[in-house]
Amino acid sequence: MSTEQNYIEAMNQLKEMNDTRDIELTTLKNELLVFKKQVIICYGNLVNLDNLAADRDIDYDLAILLDVFRYNVTKFVEMFIFNIPIVD
Repeated sequence: MSTEQNYIEAMNQLKEMNDTRDIELTTLKNELLVFKKQVIICYGNLVNLDNLAADRDIDYDLAILLDVFRYNVTKFVEMFIFNIPIVD
């Protein structure tokens, strides 16, 4: 095998590896987008539940649990979905 053929073969292997990496990266980006959409949907449902509970007379412990859960999910959404740094 000549040096030119070795070079062409190496470049073809490199291109194949790069194409595979690009496909994997695209797949991961799509999966992350689906995850973010699901988190936003869950967050919206939690906010609706919290607002509904605020209008009703519910058990104090349940209200506190709901408030803490909403706070934690809000911080998660701000940090990982909207990329807002957490400052407490």
